[in-house]
Amino acid sequence: MANREKIAHRRSEIEALMLKGLWSLRNQVRIAERHGVDVRTVYRDAAWIRDKWKQGDDDVSPAEQRSEFLARLRAAQADAASSNHHTARSRMMTLEAQVCGHTAPIQVEVTHRAETMSPIEQAKLIVSKAGEARAFLEDVAPEELTQLEPNVIEVTCE
Repeated sequence: MANREKIAHRRSEIEALMLKGLWSLRNQVRIAERHGVDVRTVYRDAAWIRDKWKQGDDDVSPAEQRSEFLARLRAAQADAASSNHHTARSRMMTLEAQVCGHTAPIQVEVTHRAETMSPIEQAKLIVSKAGEARAFLEDVAPEELTQLEPNVIEVTCE
């Protein structure tokens, strides 16, 4: 394999680890040993990859950047779930909710109308619904009706 191909292969392996969120010192040492290079070379490759990402970000719209980030985040979530890293997955789900705007405060508008009635209006309303109330009691609790004694007062106005 030519030198450029080796470098490209090593960098693609490094980028895959970075995207999965597995960029640890232990993995850097493993890649260096596997490819027969110094750890500083692996670190420089990672810096080169970050620079390429940054250059690519300048050419991409914010909506595309957000979409790509969410795709990487969901891939990392799937990896965390398959590895039983539930705390990491939970944190990534919280991050996804923040990116998608699901944790933004919700504004609720409540409108309420209050009316006041004079005691006379209240009494008229109660009397007008007396028949409905009696029918309800007959259906629901007929024994309660026997306890009620009508208190009728006849009033005449002159």
